[in-house]
Amino acid sequence: MASVGDYIFLFIVLSILAGIVYAVKKDSINQSISGAQEGLKQKGIRLDSSGVSIKTDRRAPTRDEYIDRTRESFARSSEVIAKHKDAFTTTAWQKQKELDEAKQRAKATSGRR
Repeated sequence: MASVGDYIFLFIVLSILAGIVYAVKKDSINQSISGAQEGLKQKGIRLDSSGVSIKTDRRAPTRDEYIDRTRESFARSSEVIAKHKDAFTTTAWQKQKELDEAKQRAKATSGRR
């Protein structure tokens, strides 16, 4: 059985190996990060130490536009829920589960004959 000293030694060895791998791969990691940042800058997304900023050519919606869009979204959602009201109840799930179990029992009994 391994002792505490063995685990400490293993941790030290793995840390040293991870440091060596990082030192070798550091340049390629930095290049891929800077390449990704440049790609994002071309798309209008800027990432720096202060946070993320997104450049867009659209204007921000007004309060009334935002409220109208939210209201329309709720209306569409309520229509979908009204069409599929059984999908949002536990009883529909339970009924489907019971049907599946009945089918499995029927298959099991037909296979025994």
